[in-house]
Amino acid sequence: AYVNAFLSWTAWQPAGKVSYVAYLVHPGVLLTYFCSTSRMVEYSDGWYASSYTFTCVWTFGVALLFYLFVEQPLANLL
Repeated sequence: AYVNAFLSWTAWQPAGKVSYVAYLVHPGVLLTYFCSTSRMVEYSDGWYASSYTFTCVWTFGVALLFYLFVEQPLANLL
């Protein structure tokens, strides 16, 4: 009962909607990121950390824009 109440809390709804859009747009962000470089990648801990941070920030940034300017306006039409 407590878990259901916690997960049904209305504050989670925007995060859930943006994370779903992030799930939809992340392949495009990854493809753009990894195909835009013309040099060989030197794998290291720093490269993994910066790549992960970059793709997370850009994925959720693009997802937020899609949610605000595409999904939300279309949902308001219904």
